[in-house]
Amino acid sequence: MRKVIANPIGQPLRQAIVDLYKTFQIYGLPTITEASEVSVEHQRELYSAQLEQLTPESLERFARKAMTTWGYVNDFRHFLPRIFELLAMHGEVGYTEAEIVLSKLEYGEWTTWPADEQRSVSNYLQALWQDGVAKYPYVLAIDSLLCSIAQAAPNMKPYLDCWMISSSCEAALHFSEFIEISSNRAFTKRSLSHGFCNAFWGSRPKQKAEVAQWILEPSRRQAIETAFFNFSGRSVEVAEQLSAANHFVEWIATLKLPL
Repeated sequence: MRKVIANPIGQPLRQAIVDLYKTFQIYGLPTITEASEVSVEHQRELYSAQLEQLTPESLERFARKAMTTWGYVNDFRHFLPRIFELLAMHGEVGYTEAEIVLSKLEYGEWTTWPADEQRSVSNYLQALWQDGVAKYPYVLAIDSLLCSIAQAAPNMKPYLDCWMISSSCEAALHFSEFIEISSNRAFTKRSLSHGFCNAFWGSRPKQKAEVAQWILEPSRRQAIETAFFNFSGRSVEVAEQLSAANHFVEWIATLKLPL
């Protein structure tokens, strides 16, 4: 599984991040409180820096504990633009995984927020996904990226619809990586969705089932077969990866595993 250290953010994703800063600028700094499990000193250190200057290390603890043991939903909204910017750059915030970071949206009930905030978050999630599938390798493994978005997305269709396997070599290679991992465990678990190796899928059964159903659609077999013919000439490695993915998809279909 390939991974890059830092992601040069593409223009659509950069614009989505700029929009986050603009939309959420109405939320001020949290109030320092001794009631938090986080020390006053640590709170003061975090709150004294400019939002755009905060590092992954300084935001790591807040990104993990926001709204559970540190702060409230409006406090999370204040730091959200920088947290999401760091996530796009590094695939995590310090050592806080992407899945945890984006699960904070569901915890904070983001689909009940004002319309402009929902739109800004939705645009970011879509831009993050499109940035990921357009680059191979990426700062996040495709399973982690997809599972992270599933922690926040009400449904996966808008993301799966733009996973253009047949017309993008990078998207096809991401798919081959995802399907290879999933298919091996699917046979052992006797269920396609249970074959998804990322433990964070467990909290999003609806989204997990949607991805599994999408993989099993006949058009997916057609797409990866088209990708093989379109891109196998790039290198022996690419040809081998896409050929393996093609066989895996066909194999899973013949097993007729439940979702």
